[in-house]
Amino acid sequence: MAETMSTIGLYLTYVLLLVAVVSMVAFPLIYSIKHPKGAIKSLLGIGAILALFAICYAFSSSEVLPEYSKYGVGSNEVKLIGASLRTLYVLGIGGILFAIYAEVSKFFK
Repeated sequence: MAETMSTIGLYLTYVLLLVAVVSMVAFPLIYSIKHPKGAIKSLLGIGAILALFAICYAFSSSEVLPEYSKYGVGSNEVKLIGASLRTLYVLGIGGILFAIYAEVSKFFK
């Protein structure tokens, strides 16, 4: 009996997860179709992040250290990880600087 209940609960979880993922994709698409000006701004933001990632990817090293090779990490993975970390650093530092700017400018207004 307990095994049947846990199986039902597991399937219910899968169904609810599927509903959540479909909703997460469908509702923004519907909103973007109804409000195309807002979609353009969103696409520009995504494009800027992709451009930043491309720049970080270009400057990332593909050198595989001996510590990495024992885990089966190749040069492509190293370059992708390096680009991801650099993008994270740039966006994180940019966010912190923007928060500081917002607080300082609010103080002087």
